[in-house]
Amino acid sequence: MKRKKVEKSLATYIAEKCCEYTTSVREAIRIARLSKTKKEVDKNIETIMKYR
Repeated sequence: MKRKKVEKSLATYIAEKCCEYTTSVREAIRIARLSKTKKEVDKNIETIMKYR
């Protein structure tokens, strides 16, 4: 996630979480743009799944 300036550990966490509900790379990029911490990743994924 070098383009989005996300730390490698956070990018790995986002990839693992996104694989649970989608295979879309675009969704992972979307989460990366919205999140700066693991807690925010979980919250944003929860919100996306709620309105899906």
